[in-house]
Amino acid sequence: MPKLERRNCIPEIVLFPAYTKPEILGILQENFQKGDQVALEYCARQVEKVGDIRRALEICKNSVHKGELTFASTAKTVNSWNPTTKVLEQLPQMQKTALSICKKLLSRPLTTTQLHSAYSTTCVRNGGEALPLSEFIEMLQQFCSLDLLVFYGNSTDVRKKRVAIQVTDQDLQKAFS
Repeated sequence: MPKLERRNCIPEIVLFPAYTKPEILGILQENFQKGDQVALEYCARQVEKVGDIRRALEICKNSVHKGELTFASTAKTVNSWNPTTKVLEQLPQMQKTALSICKKLLSRPLTTTQLHSAYSTTCVRNGGEALPLSEFIEMLQQFCSLDLLVFYGNSTDVRKKRVAIQVTDQDLQKAFS
């Protein structure tokens, strides 16, 4: 993004709201008409936490490949599915790297502004470019919508809120492999 800005090419960042359980269920019912209704509802309820319809479709497709789309096959597929790892695998490399840096820096509580400062220092020290504060905050808010981190504190200003990462080191390692 910083390189694009220097060329006066500023992309518009579009955030799409996550799918709700009724929306997920409707799409699953439309695509898997012969599937067990209980299995489809269970899948929709589990995937609602992430809100990514692709995950629900993937789970049902895997259940069908194992045989019939039943509650048992769907539950088995859902239980073997780690939503955090799947979400991390879908992130662009730059965001995975930024999340890894933030994870290392958050050994103690930091505000968003303090985290950005430490992130920028780390990027420069390693020969990279850091995101500007506004883009960094947008990225953190996207991570928050994906349940990868949370903001906490009483401040209404996001720059003064503290940040906690919800991702384990193992999840990050899997995402990079």
